[in-house]
Amino acid sequence: MIEKTEMAFSFEKIDDYYNRLLKEFEFSGEYGDLSLNAYMYLKNVHTLGTPSLSELARTMDVSKPSASAMVHKLANKGLLIINSSPGDKRVTLLSLTEKGLQIIKFQDFADARLYAKIKDILDDDDEFSLFVKLWQKIDANLEGGEDGK
Repeated sequence: MIEKTEMAFSFEKIDDYYNRLLKEFEFSGEYGDLSLNAYMYLKNVHTLGTPSLSELARTMDVSKPSASAMVHKLANKGLLIINSSPGDKRVTLLSLTEKGLQIIKFQDFADARLYAKIKDILDDDDEFSLFVKLWQKIDANLEGGEDGK
């Protein structure tokens, strides 16, 4: 069995590699302090198109006040645009700025490069297929508790 410290070291190396990929795009500069949670807000706005604040809160499974706080934080950083709905001024619609969209593109490109690197390291399709199956099993069971069930 792999010792916990070996596994932690391995994850740190992967994290360091991924952060170097992001630094290639100067992602770490102005937006280096962007949390994973903030990124997920941007990603969900991108995926949803032009969601209302309520729709984003439901998708993120957070309260409207929590979503509103993060949305205003991201708007203040120049990553999101907050507009009133033309049909109902009480409804807030959200969209990404060019900077917000650029962050999504940087992250997607870094993800693709990391996946390609893993595929190169696992030198045949059988190894890569096994890796994908194992990763999917881990992903599917992370929320199930310590025993993975």
